[in-house]
Amino acid sequence: MTWNEYKKEAERTFAYHKYGNLIDQMHCAIGIVTEIGELKHAWSGIGTGDPYIPADIKIKNTNIKEELGDILWYTANLERLIETPEYTFNLQGVTYPLEILDSSAADLLDIYKKALYYDRIIKYADVTKLIHMIRTAVDCICYNNTWLSEDLMETNINKLRIRFPEKFTNE
Repeated sequence: MTWNEYKKEAERTFAYHKYGNLIDQMHCAIGIVTEIGELKHAWSGIGTGDPYIPADIKIKNTNIKEELGDILWYTANLERLIETPEYTFNLQGVTYPLEILDSSAADLLDIYKKALYYDRIIKYADVTKLIHMIRTAVDCICYNNTWLSEDLMETNINKLRIRFPEKFTNE
């Protein structure tokens, strides 16, 4: 599954808010942060900053992959909402992807907090850069553990197809 196919499939289960695009963007930023928290909970040895996960931890690997897929789901929807241009990834020099996820998500949430509470203008170039950093960090975690991000996306969408066969509903 390509990233553009994933974005289209992710939209199918996105819950649009009645107050519009900015709230939808905030939903994605909050979702990215909470999913990173769930990823860290699933990750053994998180305190070390080690980007590798022991291959023999099958149950946790599955949970970690699910959390990475959920991070990508929120990232895909945010990227789609702000119409982010295509990006070519460069994994060289990415040493601590978990720290990149943490700092990028915190910075992303801060942008939306300042827009909501301090009436600051959202600089979408900054949001785009943070989205790219989040996607690069997820790709780096996948690469370091010989997982394909395409597989994570496919698994995530299949999970959502079972949970929401037609599209997302509150029921």
